[in-house]
Amino acid sequence: MDNTTIGKGASISEDASIGKDATIGKGAEIGKGAEIGKYARIGEGATIGKGATIGEGAEIGKYARIGEGATIGEGAEIGKYARIGKGASIGKDASIGEGASIGKYARIGEGASIGKDASISEDASIGEGASIGECGIVGTGARVMPHTHWGVSPYYVICGRWPAYDAGDGHFGVGCQVHPISHWIEHLDWIASAKGATDLERELARLALHTVCTLRGIEVPTT
Repeated sequence: MDNTTIGKGASISEDASIGKDATIGKGAEIGKGAEIGKYARIGEGATIGKGATIGEGAEIGKYARIGEGATIGEGAEIGKYARIGKGASIGKDASIGEGASIGKYARIGEGASIGKDASISEDASIGEGASIGECGIVGTGARVMPHTHWGVSPYYVICGRWPAYDAGDGHFGVGCQVHPISHWIEHLDWIASAKGATDLERELARLALHTVCTLRGIEVPTT
């Protein structure tokens, strides 16, 4: 018996596919060619873009926005007001926090966790089981490994409250902040101030950055 529920005022395109026992909240919008899997739950006012795929048992929070062609894996949870960009992929059982933003074509691995109000930029990749904390920022094209795999990075140290590490592909990370090395060279002081780093944490991060640059043959300004 199919117990699919369609809420009041929900809009579903004629060629969209709604799986068995799915729940579509009131005022939700399901775009052309979108596929909603069995037992999936689409929250009130949420928008599922053209050609997007919502996996079996996935949950999309209230007023979340799933972009055109995006894929949400089985059992994944998308928090309310979160934004998933065009062509992005959210892995099975991954969790995207309330108000978080996932950029176009970004990839979030299976079981990964993205915190509330975090921002994952276009084309970034978050590895299987990795965790990005609340308000964390990952730059365009960055690659973040799971915490359990940070040890294989060419460089990894603890800078006070946060780990600093070579994130690969020309990127450097301190805690949840992952950006191109060039961005860190120019903006390290600003990022440290914004995150409330102590003077010691700031200098440790600077030393770690300089070490990674030396290992990679990147010249760092002396002033």
